[in-house]
Amino acid sequence: MRAYWTSLVVLVALLALVTSSEAMRHKLSVKRDHRTHFLIEKFGFKPGGELRVSVSNLDAIPGPFSAVKAMGLLITVSKAEFVNYNFQKDKCPFSQAKSGNVARADSTPRKSLMLTYPYEPIMMGKLQVNVTVTDETAGLWSLYWVVCATSQPKYNFDLQLEQWNVLPNGKRSYLPTGELPLPYIYGTFAIICICMLLFWVGYFMCAKNRKVNIVHYMMAILLFFKLLALFCQTFMYATMARTGEAQGWNIAYYIFQSARAIALFTVVLMIGTGFSFLKAYLSDTDKKLFLIVIPAQVLANIALIVTEETMPGSNNWIVWLYIFRAVDIICCAAVLFPIVNSMNSLKSAAQTDGKARVSLEKLILFRRFYLIVICYIYFTRIIVLLLNSTLPYSRAWVGPFFAEFAAVCFYLITGHQFRPIKDNPYFSVEQEESDLIELRAREAIQQEEI
Repeated sequence: MRAYWTSLVVLVALLALVTSSEAMRHKLSVKRDHRTHFLIEKFGFKPGGELRVSVSNLDAIPGPFSAVKAMGLLITVSKAEFVNYNFQKDKCPFSQAKSGNVARADSTPRKSLMLTYPYEPIMMGKLQVNVTVTDETAGLWSLYWVVCATSQPKYNFDLQLEQWNVLPNGKRSYLPTGELPLPYIYGTFAIICICMLLFWVGYFMCAKNRKVNIVHYMMAILLFFKLLALFCQTFMYATMARTGEAQGWNIAYYIFQSARAIALFTVVLMIGTGFSFLKAYLSDTDKKLFLIVIPAQVLANIALIVTEETMPGSNNWIVWLYIFRAVDIICCAAVLFPIVNSMNSLKSAAQTDGKARVSLEKLILFRRFYLIVICYIYFTRIIVLLLNSTLPYSRAWVGPFFAEFAAVCFYLITGHQFRPIKDNPYFSVEQEESDLIELRAREAIQQEEI
């Protein structure tokens, strides 16, 4: 538990250093960049929506843009999912259409629309773009910064971006088309988590004749942090839809979401190692696993915060995205090892000791838990990612919905299997027997040292 709270404090301290975005009103500062093109942001527009971009303090390092043929903003409009524009070295996209006019982007696989806004020196270092979305240009907009040059010049500029949709009632919403239902979705799951937490504490933990241990308290803490994260996420999206800024809800969400992730992996590790179920102590291997997984989860959550709080056009955005995904998958794989070890121990015990039936029942339940964890990890890390990358932009809410639905199902099934009741096969090992096992383990360790 000390490692848990220490990791949480470190995460909160680092959080103040990495948050820099202003939700749907973005600011991007590019310093000494040499990329010929990069994605700034993508946004799903309905007819009537608006995009406003301002580029200022544009200059080259060193001297003027002697090697630059043309540079500026390029917008591709897709009617389906996100499509990467196929940039070709020998073709400059600004020569395919006049400034601000709609053209067919023949180099894109989906024949999407293209709008170009080249920079001109007469603008005195500024480039201002204000576009209103029409029926023809409604869709998923991808905003790029493009430089057509004979060599790779280094350049600086500051960019401000605002984009919003217009609802049927005439009000603005700074959320993309596919994210408009998210405040209602997260609010619904927050209510579900409230009911789950009250039922878990009121019916299972506070009722008479219940065998409650530390894992059950950790499950309650997990539900509590999940509830707070959903609550903050609901108000964060609702506030962003209304004002375009999170107004502090994002910081609260990241804190509680990080605490929830750490609590989740702590609960899975405690169950997987058999702590309070098969034994009343943690081995040295189990302690090392805790010391590896929990700090790794802190790193994964820092990477998540950086990727969500910065724009895709930032230099290191893709690096942080890969760090988050890699560390998260490593943590998911690490929590499976203690479950497999517990299953092997139970299998050996069922063949050697005099309580084969009890050990066999525990083995069956551990196998079920192993399959549940595998399904949860596979669904939330792979299936949801595939949904987010393949569904149309107007259905972007489907991935988060199924991710929350899978989390609720995982909590319900795990809580039902490990509920604190007397006839649960996990609690057939009495405290005296657990103490005896611990004493024998310590004696064996001392003999090995001798």
